[in-house]
Amino acid sequence: MHLFGRRILVASTLLIGVLGFSSVTYGQTDPPPETVAPDPASAPVVPAPTEPSTAPTEPTTPKTTTTLAPCEKTADLAVVFVGRPVVRAGTIVTFRVDSVVTGEIASPTTNVNFPLDDRFLFDSQSYRVAASLDAESKTFVSKVRPQRNTPPHCLAKDKVFTVHEDGSEIDTGIFAGMSGNWKRVPLTLIEPLGGAMGALLALVILKHSLGWIGRWLYRLGKSNSADA
Repeated sequence: MHLFGRRILVASTLLIGVLGFSSVTYGQTDPPPETVAPDPASAPVVPAPTEPSTAPTEPTTPKTTTTLAPCEKTADLAVVFVGRPVVRAGTIVTFRVDSVVTGEIASPTTNVNFPLDDRFLFDSQSYRVAASLDAESKTFVSKVRPQRNTPPHCLAKDKVFTVHEDGSEIDTGIFAGMSGNWKRVPLTLIEPLGGAMGALLALVILKHSLGWIGRWLYRLGKSNSADA
């Protein structure tokens, strides 16, 4: 009896111990995991978004090449001298030669033909005349103005020009040719006006003369018929 009681006591003690250990084990909870801060150096680099460029682009124009107009052949320079006009005959101007720069002039005077520009030259001024030689007339030829429609890049190739003695260009304006001739302006205006008035007066005289002759013939005829 005592042995059976000990066994029951031992069994009860073991059962209580097992139950107690189980409750202790069941009641324990795992500790929370530790949080580790990320290392910035090891984090992946994400590129920042780029905004589209809104700068205006200039339109490209195709390159063009300009072709210069061909230059006409200019006359060869024959002589350059400094002188003053002394005589005029149409477009031919006779110069008194003061000095010869280039070429040869045997006499103290020489003739130069200015086909279009002789009116811009005055006897009171000294000029530097660069002239070519006409092969047919054997007369020097020069000019004050370039020919019409001459391209600008061709002017430098033409050496046949007449300028002032100091190298300045001669004035070729509208009224440039009137220097020293202004006293002729009233006469130039009066001449056509006088001609028109004279023609009108002649018409008036003719009209009255014809009327007088008509009336005289009428009276003469009437008197002859009365006598008859």
